[in-house]
Amino acid sequence: MKKKWKVCVTSALLSTFVALNGITAYAKYTPGIEVSATVNDADDDGNNDDVTVTVSVGKSVVLPDGRDSVKVTAEDNETGNILVKTLWLDNEPAAFVESFIWKDVYNGKYTLKAEYSGDKNHDKAAKEGEDFEVTGYERPSYSGPVGDLGNGGSDEESSGGATEEGTTGGGGVSGEIGSGTGGTTIQPEVNDPDEEGPDYGRLTLDPIKGLMGSKYGIITANYDDHRSHWVLDELSALIWGGSVDNYWKLQYRDGSYAKGSKAVDEHSKQYENYHWEFIDQKWRAFDSNGFSKLGWIYDENYDGWFYLHIKHGMQTGWICVGEKWYYMNPDTAGCEGKMYAAQWTPDGYYVDESGAWDGRPQMLKAQ
Repeated sequence: MKKKWKVCVTSALLSTFVALNGITAYAKYTPGIEVSATVNDADDDGNNDDVTVTVSVGKSVVLPDGRDSVKVTAEDNETGNILVKTLWLDNEPAAFVESFIWKDVYNGKYTLKAEYSGDKNHDKAAKEGEDFEVTGYERPSYSGPVGDLGNGGSDEESSGGATEEGTTGGGGVSGEIGSGTGGTTIQPEVNDPDEEGPDYGRLTLDPIKGLMGSKYGIITANYDDHRSHWVLDELSALIWGGSVDNYWKLQYRDGSYAKGSKAVDEHSKQYENYHWEFIDQKWRAFDSNGFSKLGWIYDENYDGWFYLHIKHGMQTGWICVGEKWYYMNPDTAGCEGKMYAAQWTPDGYYVDESGAWDGRPQMLKAQ
């Protein structure tokens, strides 16, 4: 009898503690979320180039330790460019309403969407707003976070865009390029210097690498006695799986292959010592297995991240990967192709420690 009384008292105290601490046992529910956009001319320059977006989220409980948010996107239906804004809802009142402005939005029809991340008491929610159209503001010729896709965007003839498969870390993103259009294997470009084309510069015949141009690097061809050529390692692709685009090798004229090596750092940690080659006017990196790398790679020798595209090789300037913008050093006098991180880009945008543009507007330098 005494033991039973003790159990009842303990249960009562626990119920009181739960009530006082606001811990609820009811199921999660999906809050209401709405998003709308209005095209206006906030700059008074006569163009419909600014978009005011209003977002509302209904919540009945706000947790002090909550970190829920609303991600708002507007996708250009023609180019696939995406405008992004994240609203953090920390300590907001139960009925959350906020407006913001996307400035200098280029011509196009856009699909608006808001996604609520949810918290301990609320499920995730998504809502599409009505499509809106911007006119009167032509896209400038330069590439940038709100410009065109640049060299790293989707390519109908190659990757079809890039997908991130991995985690952010070490100042960059681990990821792989897409698998191609419907799984079609795309061979890196082959050029014939006998045909009218680019300026190859002075031609030489290297005993190992074959025909080379002083302005073009190694000049590849399909099984020519005097040139290097691309070889697809189909057996490795069959054994290891994944996209066959990851199994291209460059075989030199003498039969050997472009290949990196394994190295060990000062902490006895093994890493890839990539071998870089300038091929058909494009920089490419080869690992210790001889495979031409695609997507993100971290090069210990240059202490930085690089991005390689199957058709375009090492990327420079602004690139869009996984809906995020990155700036790769275009300066041949510096470390060309190395990703900017935690700094301002030359054209006035800030990229965070992961290298991604943080969404802040362009900061123009004083004239």
